[in-house]
Amino acid sequence: MRVYSGIDLGGTNVKVGLIDDNFRLLCKSSIETMPEKGPEDVFERVAEEHNRLASENGLQLDDICIAGMGLPGPANLSEGILINPPNLPGFENCPVRDIFSSKLGREVVIENDANAACWAEYECGKGEQSEDIAFVTLGTGVGGGIVCDGHLLHGFRESAGEVGHIIIYPDGRLCGCGQRGCAEAYASASNTAERAKEFVQAGVTSSLSAYDQITSEAVFTEAQKGDRLALSIVDETAKVLALLAINLQNAANPERVIFAGGMIQAGDFLLDKIKFYFDKYCWPSRKGETDLAFSTLGTESGMIGAAAVARRHFLA
Repeated sequence: MRVYSGIDLGGTNVKVGLIDDNFRLLCKSSIETMPEKGPEDVFERVAEEHNRLASENGLQLDDICIAGMGLPGPANLSEGILINPPNLPGFENCPVRDIFSSKLGREVVIENDANAACWAEYECGKGEQSEDIAFVTLGTGVGGGIVCDGHLLHGFRESAGEVGHIIIYPDGRLCGCGQRGCAEAYASASNTAERAKEFVQAGVTSSLSAYDQITSEAVFTEAQKGDRLALSIVDETAKVLALLAINLQNAANPERVIFAGGMIQAGDFLLDKIKFYFDKYCWPSRKGETDLAFSTLGTESGMIGAAAVARRHFLA
């Protein structure tokens, strides 16, 4: 049995998983990142946790073909360098591939974390059996990836797939990236909550005013109860995601656009609204051409995707 390692490097935690050739997750673990200790310490601990996980599940290091790592931020994939991660201070221009490979004693392949999760969907999730998908993850920001003709789209500077920074409303809300009107500025989980908070602070009557902290989960909860402000916020989020999906349909022609992240816990309440606006605004002759769906891989997609990217490299 061939086994592949998947590492999902985050600012708070690092997830480690092992998969087989059928993309079955054999085992998984997690440790605190503690980036303040520096890359050498972080990757030393990740390698130790990786080897402990393998050993406890009856695997030797020689059983591991290759390791993949999903990185939270822009990276030079060819050189194995993490360039400017927003949640990993001290990791700027860090040669993560070479450091981790030396700690692990195995070849390591790196990929952007959203691209890795996209590849997981392509290989064994909602994108299975399709050569063309787009992936949108809804969290603190809006990330994503695109698979065209069975290949991850990387682009000239290896930074393709930044779908959250497609501009939906020119001169709109300021996004963390410095642009205005990005999809992320409206439809991320954090900005869905922030928009609601701004209206409550401005004095708009809403059941959300009873919350000590307004989260996207609170917005969806109150929307489903019929709160007018919460419903309008959810409606705007769904509309922006639909417009984003339409832009992806026209640019990349995916068979399916797959949404992931915590907000998809809202289920059909959100998905039906996205589909409504998608049908309302899409190119009439292309209506029904692209399917919209929610991911079923959950929080394991990063690990599975990183390992799947490594598997692809190993078998190439």
